[in-house]
Amino acid sequence: MIIKRIAETFKEEFVDQTEAELISQAEQRLLLVIKARWFLIALLFFYGSASTISYLAGNYPVAQIIRLNTWPGIILVGVLVYNAFYHIAWHYYPWMWVARIKHFIRIQLVLDAIIVTILVHFTGGIASWFWTLYLLLTLEFTYLIPSQWEVIFMGFLAVSFYSALIFSEFLNIIKPVRMPFMLAGLNNKVAYVLVVWSWVCFINGCAAVVSSYLHGKEKGEIKQKVIKDGLTNLYNRRFFNHSINGEIERAKRFKRSVSLLMLDLDNFKKYNDTFGHPRGDDLLRLVSKILGENLRRSVQEPTYDVDIACRYGGEEFAIILPETGVISSLKKAEEIKNQVQTSGAVILAEKLRTQIEKTKMSGNGVTISIGVATYPTHAKNSEELISVADKALYQAKALGKNKVALADQIIKPEKIPVN
Repeated sequence: MIIKRIAETFKEEFVDQTEAELISQAEQRLLLVIKARWFLIALLFFYGSASTISYLAGNYPVAQIIRLNTWPGIILVGVLVYNAFYHIAWHYYPWMWVARIKHFIRIQLVLDAIIVTILVHFTGGIASWFWTLYLLLTLEFTYLIPSQWEVIFMGFLAVSFYSALIFSEFLNIIKPVRMPFMLAGLNNKVAYVLVVWSWVCFINGCAAVVSSYLHGKEKGEIKQKVIKDGLTNLYNRRFFNHSINGEIERAKRFKRSVSLLMLDLDNFKKYNDTFGHPRGDDLLRLVSKILGENLRRSVQEPTYDVDIACRYGGEEFAIILPETGVISSLKKAEEIKNQVQTSGAVILAEKLRTQIEKTKMSGNGVTISIGVATYPTHAKNSEELISVADKALYQAKALGKNKVALADQIIKPEKIPVN
């Protein structure tokens, strides 16, 4: 279960990098939420205007209409002021909020929850349809907060505000506001209050759970971006450096071996020059797929890799083989190499055949050179192991390519014809 071991060893650093990526996204998303709030303010203004016109058409007294619109109007002005503050601060005073982005987001979300609750109270309480704004808050939580548990907590906080309001009105702790067209006494009818309250809580709870799930999925994707190479989907150079150090330290503790394969595609520059970089990318993906298919995985947890394949740089790859000595390392190197020669070249040649009229590369096949070194046989630490394996790789290149070179000998592969 190598992923778990490496994750535990370097957990803080990868978590910090993932959180930094989420916070960076939150900074940009905060501006989008601010802009969206302007749109919502405009909608509320037009809704309030339309409601006032309907009240006037229904011959409601002007004094009563003014009283009904007073607090919603104050709330609207308050939202306008604090949203303007956030908008101005984002553009002109980044020094004020950049270092405190999490606090700014949390304050904003709590204010939004309080404002929606007050708006629900002054638009009919249990009969108000403004409870749907809590769903928008849940989406806002998910969009901004860089923590899955905070999404759930903020969703719970919004439901708590709503519950406190509804039952305070039911118990007459807070005097309910009766709206025009609203039946009298709804706030005190037990069955009605329980049905509406449970429905609102259920819908918002489901929204919070779904949003939390989506947030967790997004966070998992960001974690993969931190450790995976975007082109090949193998682990990246940074993860390789952490992994090799961790495996060497573990091997020292338990008196075991660790082998390292350094792989390099032969004549890759010529391939790129001949067929173009897009086809070169296709080749890298193909070889990466072949490497991945030949790696050991945990029997108990198949999603975890035992061997670690990385894109070391350009057309060069590296495979860390924990608890693997020289003999099995060479066997694995030859196995991967032969698959590249037989399956990889044939598949690639067939793929290119319809697009390229003449090609010598497909006729000669795709070849790969491999350097192999093992700890502690050839090196005493991770730096030496990488250096020795890299020298073995260059030795394989110097002796005609398409070879596997051990740190102290050369293994010549069988000639396999390519159709």
